[in-house]
Amino acid sequence: MKVVEIVLATYNGAKYLNKLLQSLAGQTYTDWKLLIRDDGSSDETPDIIASFQNKFPKNVQLVESKKKHLGVIGNFSELMSASTADWVLFCDQDDVWLPIKVVEMLSVVQRRKLFPSGLHLIHSDLVVVDNNLNLLGESFFKYQKIDPKQTKVSNLLIQNNVTGCTMMVSRGLIEKSLPIPQGACMHDWWIALVAASFGNIHLIEKPLLLYRQHGNNDTGAKKYNMFYVLKKIAFPQDALVRVRQTIVQSRAFLDHYDEELPESTRRDVQEFSMILNKPRLQRLIFLARMGLRKSGFFRTFGFYFVIFLLSTVKDSPSNPGYTHTETPKT
Repeated sequence: MKVVEIVLATYNGAKYLNKLLQSLAGQTYTDWKLLIRDDGSSDETPDIIASFQNKFPKNVQLVESKKKHLGVIGNFSELMSASTADWVLFCDQDDVWLPIKVVEMLSVVQRRKLFPSGLHLIHSDLVVVDNNLNLLGESFFKYQKIDPKQTKVSNLLIQNNVTGCTMMVSRGLIEKSLPIPQGACMHDWWIALVAASFGNIHLIEKPLLLYRQHGNNDTGAKKYNMFYVLKKIAFPQDALVRVRQTIVQSRAFLDHYDEELPESTRRDVQEFSMILNKPRLQRLIFLARMGLRKSGFFRTFGFYFVIFLLSTVKDSPSNPGYTHTETPKT
C-alpha cells in the first residue's frame, strides 16, 4: 500500500488535541501523512501542532490558507482539495484513535480489491466516551440505536449514518465530492450521499476509535432513550430547522449532480427537495410511498410530524426556506 493521508481540521482544540496526535503517532501502520489546517484558533492549538510537526517533520504538512473561520465544512473542503493520496482518512481533533485503525481500514481495501479510482467510502463503529475517556457505550450504533446499513440514497436524504471521523475515502470519491456547496448539512453527510449515489459504502462493524463527548461538541452521540424523545418534543424548533436543512441539502445535491444521477435516484431527490410545495397530507403519502424512515419509530414519527408542520414554500432560491445559514465549527 502507498502512503495514506489523514486530514485534520482544527479550531480551538488545545484541550484534547495532544491525545489525538499521540494516538496517530501510535498507529501500527506507519506510512501515513497528516494534513492539518487550522481555522484561526485563538488558543494553544497552533503551538501544539508546531510541536508535533517538529517531532514528525516528514509526516506532517500544514495546509495554509488566507481564509479563516470557514467552519467545519469549509475547513475539511480545503483539506480535501489539498490531499493527493489514493486513500484519505478523516480525523476530528478531540477523538482518540485505536492503534489498529489505519490497518483495519486498509485491510478492507485489500480484501475487497478496491481501486482508488473508484468511489469508495469505508467507515466503522466507535466507542463512545465522556470528557475524560470514561466508557459511555461500547458501540456508537447501539448507543444511538441507528442502523449503519441503511445507506440507500433515500435513507441518507433524511438521516446520515456515516460518522466523519471514522471515514476513509478513495481518491475518486474525493474528486467527485468537491466542491462541497454551502447547502450541505455536513461534509461527511455530503460525501456519504455521493458514495451512495455513484459508488459504494463499506462498513467495519467494530469500533476503531474513542468518540469523545463533551460540552463543546457541535454534533455527537446523543443516547437514544425516552429523555432524548422528550427533549425533542420540548424543543420542536430545533427539529424544524434540522429537517428544513435536509431539504436544502437535497436541493443542493440535485443542483450539483442533476443529470449524472441514476434516473430513480434523481427522481427521489427531486421529489424530496420539493416536498414543501405539496399539500400537507400529500407530503405524508409521498414519504410513505418512498419508504423514507429514520432509525427507530420515534425518530420516524417525529420526522413525519415535522414535515407535516413545516409551512409551504415556493420553489425559489431566494425563499428563506431554501437558505442555509448554519456554519458549524470544529
